[in-house]
Amino acid sequence: MPIITFFMMIPIGAGMSLKSIALGGVGGVVLAIISALSAFLFYFLFQLTLPKNKRNAMGAAIGTTAANATSVPASLAEVDPAWQSAASTATAQLAVAAIVTAFTAPIITSMCDKHMRKKKLGIYSDAAIAEREAKGKQGA
Repeated sequence: MPIITFFMMIPIGAGMSLKSIALGGVGGVVLAIISALSAFLFYFLFQLTLPKNKRNAMGAAIGTTAANATSVPASLAEVDPAWQSAASTATAQLAVAAIVTAFTAPIITSMCDKHMRKKKLGIYSDAAIAEREAKGKQGA
C-alpha cells in the first residue's frame, strides 16, 4: 500500500500550486472548510456505528477535496456553455480547496489519533489491545 500511495501522490501534487490560493481566494478556503467539516461529520457518525474497540482516527483523513475535482467545472462548461463564465473561478476555488485540505487532513487525523491514544479510545482501548494480543497468541 505505501508504494501505491507514493505513486498516486506524484500526479496529484504535480498539479497543485500555491498560486491557486490567490486565484481561488476566500471562496476556495470556505469550500475547503466546508469539505473538511462535512467529511469529518460523516466520519464521526460512521465511527458511532462501529464497535467501540474498532474505532480509529484514520477516517478523519477523508476530509479532503480530491485534486481531480478541479477538472469538473471545465467538463461541465464543455457540456453546457452557459457555465463557461463560472468555470475558471470554480476551478481556482476547487484548486484552493484541494491544496488546503491536502495540508489540513493529515494534521486533523494526527490530532484525532493522539486524542484517541491519550484517552485510550477505540483501537487503543485496553479491550482492543487484549483482543489483538489474544489473536496474536492464537496465530503463533
